[in-house]
Amino acid sequence: MSEMNIVELAGVKYYLENEIYTPVEKESLFEKDGGTYSLVGDFLIPNEFLEEEQQMDIGKWGRMRLEYIKSNKKALYSALFLDGDLIPKMAEFNKSCEQMQETMTSQMMEKRQITEELKKKDQMLWVQEMNNIRDIIEEYITREMIYN
Repeated sequence: MSEMNIVELAGVKYYLENEIYTPVEKESLFEKDGGTYSLVGDFLIPNEFLEEEQQMDIGKWGRMRLEYIKSNKKALYSALFLDGDLIPKMAEFNKSCEQMQETMTSQMMEKRQITEELKKKDQMLWVQEMNNIRDIIEEYITREMIYN
């Protein structure tokens, strides 16, 4: 077993082992049930929340939105982070953007008459049209969803 260090944060003593903080004196029910913490930035976060969040995939759109609010909307970022809603909200945001992308793609394909027949007849034109649609939709989502 590796050696445990005792550290003091904000007047509370913790055992520190492998970046896991375990309170010396267990006060809350969470701590009495064996709950531990990890240091994230300047905050001790209960590990049960971190494990749930780490399993969620926030995807491309969620990562872009996260980076935007982290840089430009610090109050919103802090509120979501402290409430434990940051990762779930970004995963939900990503899902809605992906659904929007699928819907808009099928609508634009129908409007521009891009079909499987076109794909068989003129592959290069089909690829060009699909790339144009993808670029238009990605620009729209980026401008209207990410940066708003």
